[in-house]
Amino acid sequence: MVAVVRGAGELGTGVACRLHQAGIQVVMTELARPTCVCQPVSFAEAVAAGSKTLEGVTGRFVAAPEARRPRGGDDIAVMVDPAGAVIRELKPDVVVDAIMAKRNTGTALGQAALVVGLGPGFVAGQDVHAVVETKRGHHLGRVITSGTAEANTGVPELIDGQSVSRLLLAPRAGRLALERRIGDRVHAGEVVARVNEQPVVAGISGLVRGLLPQDYEVEAGAKIGDLDPSAELEYCYTVSDRALAVGSGVLAAILEFWPRISGVDPATGSRGRGRRPGHLPEDELLGPAEFALLGLLRQGSAHGYELARAFTPEAELGRIVHLRPGQLYAYLNKLETVGLISGPPRAIARAAPRERKVFSLTESGQRQFEAWLGRPVYRTRQLAVDFLAKLLFAGQLDPAARRALIEAQIESIEREAGELHGRDGEATPLQQAEVRLCEAHLSWLRQLACS
Repeated sequence: MVAVVRGAGELGTGVACRLHQAGIQVVMTELARPTCVCQPVSFAEAVAAGSKTLEGVTGRFVAAPEARRPRGGDDIAVMVDPAGAVIRELKPDVVVDAIMAKRNTGTALGQAALVVGLGPGFVAGQDVHAVVETKRGHHLGRVITSGTAEANTGVPELIDGQSVSRLLLAPRAGRLALERRIGDRVHAGEVVARVNEQPVVAGISGLVRGLLPQDYEVEAGAKIGDLDPSAELEYCYTVSDRALAVGSGVLAAILEFWPRISGVDPATGSRGRGRRPGHLPEDELLGPAEFALLGLLRQGSAHGYELARAFTPEAELGRIVHLRPGQLYAYLNKLETVGLISGPPRAIARAAPRERKVFSLTESGQRQFEAWLGRPVYRTRQLAVDFLAKLLFAGQLDPAARRALIEAQIESIEREAGELHGRDGEATPLQQAEVRLCEAHLSWLRQLACS
């Protein structure tokens, strides 16, 4: 998976770190001269320095053509691309707008399978698929799939009881001259910087946590830096709790929208991308137990306890598919999330917490189950669970479907047998065993076809 994160400032860096740690390749875009104040904890520093390492993760500046040919690796690519032109070239799976402009500067739904906006300025379902809350407090990092994040009030969140007083603001427009550096301890009233010789004074005592670069041209009233009243030097050089919470929210959005990102068509369950044919079991969205749940719900609505009884060792299905109660409810939650089954509306579920939640199969779930039922498994080793589960449901639902499944399965195993016999050289004992097993299963399948 490839993700483009627009904006390599503090919050964008937290997102990039989280996605990189999850194995997602990240490309970040920035201005030629970044405006982030928390430079030591921003991959934006790689634009000028060539690279920036934070907590074992390295952001490396690359030219645009390099970013268009992602090859994996251990680094995050950082490039100058204010307009986000690389999105059209790279066609990423995920786009994250971390510019933090408090407004949408051009991000749109069609840019990727999943588009996420950070903070205010975006409407989930209208110009992005999801919004992640960036305001400190109870909702920080939450994924919003309908509506907007909390509005920008212009007043920074409280840290150790300090809000506006911890900001460093430009008293006039002009060129910035620094007198202190990030990490320095200052007292209230000390001069931290000057703008065209006019001093910028610390409103509180603490550490200088953020500053714009030397000689930066600023507007009157613009934020040029901030102070941290907690006075912990480590906080100036490590990714903040807020940035990691926002990054975790983006990762949660990716997991929630996984079927769309992975190219899965919810109506058929087949992948739209990838080199292996979509009918192979390795490319299934769901496992045998989850398809078995769809098959049970095709016979009628049921609650979790009723479904669990079908997987007991005494039940026919339970002798084929092993499913613990804890797994069952996790699978039901997943099936409901991707729209294959439905439960009662949330309001009803909250109003009657003691009643069992009854699940029903959706039209999409029925189509996916029927498509699974008609697909033979690809290898002999998958007969013991996948095929037997299909055979059980096909026999219950439609004898003609059962016959068609067996015939298709014979053809599939015959192809496998041909591949095994066509190996070059003398067969090893293991290969001989594979041939014998394949032949035995073929014999059994042909007996089934005649019965």
